[in-house]
Amino acid sequence: MLKNIPDSILQPDKMAEVFVDIHLAEASALALKTDSVHIDDLLNAYYPAILQHHNITRQQLEHSYTYYTVNPLIMDYVYKKVIDALNLAEKGPSAMRDSTLKTNEKK
Repeated sequence: MLKNIPDSILQPDKMAEVFVDIHLAEASALALKTDSVHIDDLLNAYYPAILQHHNITRQQLEHSYTYYTVNPLIMDYVYKKVIDALNLAEKGPSAMRDSTLKTNEKK
């Protein structure tokens, strides 16, 4: 299933990383919005930064998102990774560091 993803599509691990950053940005924008600061203004600043951080274009993200939406089993796999990463982020930096160390030990 995961071996047949076209090269033009962001691979599942990369897509999960991008989704995590998008979810964190959206949560941050919701927390920071006020009557004078609109959520759309915040997101319009966050999204280009996320794309640049991951060295991808909006078109690549949209194309990949379309691919994953028509392949729900793979999208489910990606979102399991997203949920795991967000749960770790919620626990704090030490949990994320511990997880990174365990991942690096497996390599």
